[in-house]
Amino acid sequence: MIENRVKKVMREGNLAIGTYVTLSDPQVVEIIGLAGFDAAFIDMEHTTFDLSLVERMVLSAELVGITPIVRVPGIDSNVILRLLDLGTQGIIIPHVEGEEGARRAVDAVRYPPL
Repeated sequence: MIENRVKKVMREGNLAIGTYVTLSDPQVVEIIGLAGFDAAFIDMEHTTFDLSLVERMVLSAELVGITPIVRVPGIDSNVILRLLDLGTQGIIIPHVEGEEGARRAVDAVRYPPL
């Protein structure tokens, strides 16, 4: 399993730095890592990124040792679980409102039968 750099940096009491990726080129993720960032936030909410492109971006993040975190368009466990299968180390679920929304978000990142 690849170490989650963001968690490591924060466990050491430091601030983890990341930036959003909205350009559809996995090399952008590599540049982010080479520039010294700890994470790449791959934005599927405000882009046309598909799972194939995101997979290449996650692999690029792994190559340079940064944490790939994906912002999904919404609460869709089918998409979220596939992203986790690809090696995504963090999920950002936008527009979660209230207790019920929070429960749905948590349920979406858990594999059955949990």
